[in-house]
Amino acid sequence: MSPHTGPSSSRRAAAWLCLALLVGLAGCSAALAPGTDDSRPPALEEIRVENHDTTDRMVSLLVVENESVVRWDEFLLDARSAGDELDAATLDAAALNGTHGEYVVYVRAGNATGKADLSDGRVGSLAEDCTEQGGRIRLEFTVTENGAITRKLGCE
Repeated sequence: MSPHTGPSSSRRAAAWLCLALLVGLAGCSAALAPGTDDSRPPALEEIRVENHDTTDRMVSLLVVENESVVRWDEFLLDARSAGDELDAATLDAAALNGTHGEYVVYVRAGNATGKADLSDGRVGSLAEDCTEQGGRIRLEFTVTENGAITRKLGCE
């Protein structure tokens, strides 16, 4: 009999196969884990509310995810006057970035309400486009001169 010099080729092959399976499984679990893919562009970076009205406005902002409130703020926005900058409230939305665009955002000023439903996936594709262009995703609400609320979702 010859002396034993190391593991057999079948054992080495089995060890490599096990290692390959473990690495593959680790990669799959990382891909499926929420929030671990750093290459994914942010869904929404900023929510901004501007007052274009000539009267002061108390503005409420409500962010809902799966029928649960995740953010609620109120702001007093000064009236717009000639030559002045617009008074605006800006929220960093990065903390809300779970799944791309799984949110509904409501803004209320007086009797007017604006709504942006971001649950249809548009934000995710817009985020990818903006990232390619080097821009940021912004959801902007405007209180108009007659007190109505308009919204704009875009890349800045």
